[in-house]
Amino acid sequence: MGAHAGLEGPVQARRAGLLLLEGLAIIAGYVLLGWVGQRIIVAGRLVALWPAAGYALAILLLRGPSRWPAILLGSLIVSELWLLEVGGTSSPRGHVAAILTGGVRALTSVVGARLIRWQNGPPRWPGTVRGAVSFVLIAGLIYPAVVAVATHYSMWLSGNAVAARMSLHSLWGWFIANSTGALVVAPLILVFAAPSMAYPRRPHWELALLGSLYLVGSFASIELGRWLGLGGLMAYPLVPLMIWAALRFGSRGAAVNNLIWAAALIVFALSNPSSMETAQVFFQTQARIVVFSAVILVLAAAIEDRQQMREALEEERQSLEQRVAERTRDLARSLSLQSHARQSAEQAYREARQALGLRDEFLAIAAHELRTPLTSMKAQIQHLERLLDNPSASRVESSRLRSAVASTSQQLRRFQYLCDQLLDITRLTLGRLELRYERLDLRGLVEEQMGLQAGAASSARSELRLECAGPIVGEWDRGRLEQIVCNLLSNAIKFGAGSPITLRLQGLADHVRLQVIDGGIGIAPGDHARIFHRLERAVDSRHYGGLGLGLWIVRQSAEALGGAITVESELGRGSTFTVELPRTREEPVGVTVPGLHDLRA
Repeated sequence: MGAHAGLEGPVQARRAGLLLLEGLAIIAGYVLLGWVGQRIIVAGRLVALWPAAGYALAILLLRGPSRWPAILLGSLIVSELWLLEVGGTSSPRGHVAAILTGGVRALTSVVGARLIRWQNGPPRWPGTVRGAVSFVLIAGLIYPAVVAVATHYSMWLSGNAVAARMSLHSLWGWFIANSTGALVVAPLILVFAAPSMAYPRRPHWELALLGSLYLVGSFASIELGRWLGLGGLMAYPLVPLMIWAALRFGSRGAAVNNLIWAAALIVFALSNPSSMETAQVFFQTQARIVVFSAVILVLAAAIEDRQQMREALEEERQSLEQRVAERTRDLARSLSLQSHARQSAEQAYREARQALGLRDEFLAIAAHELRTPLTSMKAQIQHLERLLDNPSASRVESSRLRSAVASTSQQLRRFQYLCDQLLDITRLTLGRLELRYERLDLRGLVEEQMGLQAGAASSARSELRLECAGPIVGEWDRGRLEQIVCNLLSNAIKFGAGSPITLRLQGLADHVRLQVIDGGIGIAPGDHARIFHRLERAVDSRHYGGLGLGLWIVRQSAEALGGAITVESELGRGSTFTVELPRTREEPVGVTVPGLHDLRA
């Protein structure tokens, strides 16, 4: 708290010093402009323009009514200086009149500033037609009238002899002097101290050109007025420049323009004091200053008002375009999502239809494949029944019975093979495949499968050959290994086209290689990857039987054992299927093999 309090003292002292300096600056400005106003006396007694009135209004608008003491002191000093000039310092009534006059001017300035702030809002040049008209009416009519009446009344109350002799004509003179000062000086300070955002920006060369033309035009107007003996300034050379300044530079141009216009008129009036009477001073100087200043200020405000409306419309247009663009993007995003959803739905529908088609095809093929051995077994059993029903059945030759039983057993094995395939697809699809490793001789297992497939190979007129140097021992799951050999051998018999089928076994250091080679119809290179998928074939199912599961089961079984299968084939040049398996197990006995859950339909 102590440190904080210690910092407040210097800060408050600095603030008080700045306020004091500001007050002194305001007083000095008021005194200077009052002294200037006392020098602009035309026709020997009329003040043509009182700039201190506009200065007081502008200061009270910009800095607030709290600056009235500085305006009061400045006004009192100006009044005392006026007494010094007229020689009234020895009279007490003169001092009383000066005090009352200064106080009335400060009070009326506060009232005028409050009226303008109440009507136009923020303390800056309004920049609108309504605001400019309100400012002209208050600063050019109401405020000067109040100042003139209050000043005259205060001087009358003081008992000043000069005030007693003041007529209505003199009262009008004070009114018009304050009006010209308010309309010329106050806007000039406001537009540069607190500018509106609507001021247009123009190039510097245009500003320089306009200033040069103003100098030439002012000199020409003054000289033409003298030369033609008009008794007043010829304003026509300056009017186009005034309009140019208002149209191109807004209120700033209008305020500077009014200052130049008033200076030209006053210079002309001061340079011809003897030729101008009181009425001429009013009509040729003061009235022209007031009227032209008011018109130019309103014209500039209309230009700025239009500019503000244009900027507002442009902002609204940009905002509208931005909203339209956002809505368009939202709509496009929504349409894209709808399109994506529709495409996803269509894709899902196509996949569902394809899956249904595959299911129906699979069921039809499965039914046909299962029906074939069942029909054959039914025929063989009926044949056995006929043999047994024959009166001479006791003499039926054993060779005939052995042939019928062998055929029935073969069809039962085929039926069991198909059922095993259906069971395997169920297990693999569900992602659970129990592996039971045991020590096996791959050569012996292959010879066993060759014996089981010998009948089918003989029917297809294919010779089965085995190339193996000796026993190949390792740890594998018997069921998976049998599925690999059985399916590859069955596939070679089916598509071997009666060519010899070679089964080549190689035992390497850490793995074994099984190759099944046929010289059959072959497989197109583009179908090499597809034939290992479920229910996929490289041939028409109407010409070749099977469920389309054999090679898929081979691949799944090989991968479950930690191996892989590849194929080398061309159309019409046979096929070579190569399976490589590790000699030892890579998964513990009885575990679930991961990675098969993605095969579910």
